[in-house]
Amino acid sequence: EWSRITVIFLVSTLFFLLFMAAGLFVSTCFRSSLTSIIVCLFLWVTFMFIIPNAAVYAARSFIKTGAQENLRFALTDLDQEFNSACAEYRKTITQPDTWIFWNMNGGGDGYMELGGCSRSLNEFYRQLYTFSEPLRIEYAEKKWSIQQTYMNQLDRQRKFAEKLSLLSPSELFQQTVSALCRTDVDSHYHFM
Repeated sequence: EWSRITVIFLVSTLFFLLFMAAGLFVSTCFRSSLTSIIVCLFLWVTFMFIIPNAAVYAARSFIKTGAQENLRFALTDLDQEFNSACAEYRKTITQPDTWIFWNMNGGGDGYMELGGCSRSLNEFYRQLYTFSEPLRIEYAEKKWSIQQTYMNQLDRQRKFAEKLSLLSPSELFQQTVSALCRTDVDSHYHFM
């Protein structure tokens, strides 16, 4: 970690010196200090804001992804298919003699804790979950394939934007420091 901190310090010093040298170079090119300040300000705005934002816009223009709403609709359709299959199967199971229970905990992820209920109610839920949980895994894999395709498109778009934004020294500095600090996207993917 100390070596990373040292490299970050050196990269920060080089970044500062680069902008200082650019300012000195611009000052030597113009006679008026006002003109050199305006040119330096223009270069700073270009490198800090225009190039990074233009890179993102260009990446969105050149590498198309599907609309996020379409992804949401596709996932909702799969959820509805799963729920309707479970509802149809639920009709085929022998109904319990009573729906009374003391405690029921669970959620939409297939977990269920049922206490203080009749044997028939317990058997009803056992049969339902015996059917629904393998089906839930199957639908989760279908949903993941759709999500993975969308995420791969977004990742290609991000990589293209990052490469285009390297025209800016500030983005080069930001990406280098992020990689050294392990806060960049690739480090996040590695962590995941």
